[in-house]
Amino acid sequence: MQGDKTIDYLFIVADIKTHYYYIAAIIMVVTFICSGRLSLMRRIALSLLLPYIFLVFASTVLDRSRDKEAKGVFRLFRDYEEIRKGTELGEYLKKELTLNILMLVPIGVLVPIIARRKKIIKTVLTALTLSTAIEVTQLATKRGYFEFDDIFHNTVGALIAAIVTILIMSVFSVMKKE
Repeated sequence: MQGDKTIDYLFIVADIKTHYYYIAAIIMVVTFICSGRLSLMRRIALSLLLPYIFLVFASTVLDRSRDKEAKGVFRLFRDYEEIRKGTELGEYLKKELTLNILMLVPIGVLVPIIARRKKIIKTVLTALTLSTAIEVTQLATKRGYFEFDDIFHNTVGALIAAIVTILIMSVFSVMKKE
């Protein structure tokens, strides 16, 4: 199909494995320069957030080879059954689950620093949007599995990090006032 060849060509052009960090550095510098109206702390956080989003997307989509068919697991908490059995596959899935929780922790740290209000909602929406975009792109381009569990665990990781970050920010705010 013509559409599949176009997608393959775009991914060949975008297959920049060794250059991910250079692109991320450029995004960081440009973001810092262009966000001059923000406070220094918010500028730094935004300058870390955007390249991190790029690196996550690059490593979860661009750096994967194309499968013959689109694959997906559309049942939430499917892996928990295997994890409970304690099998070798269950141990592997436990590691995957942990990595999925940790993957968007930086989103949960940085978004509350950038956002002025509704920090939790903005964090959850950012994580949910990014994770869903990754999973849908993986499904549409046949580069990985679409999994509801990944979306859930990515979002939970960002949420936990946001709660901890907001608590720490509150403590520092109280200490600063005293």
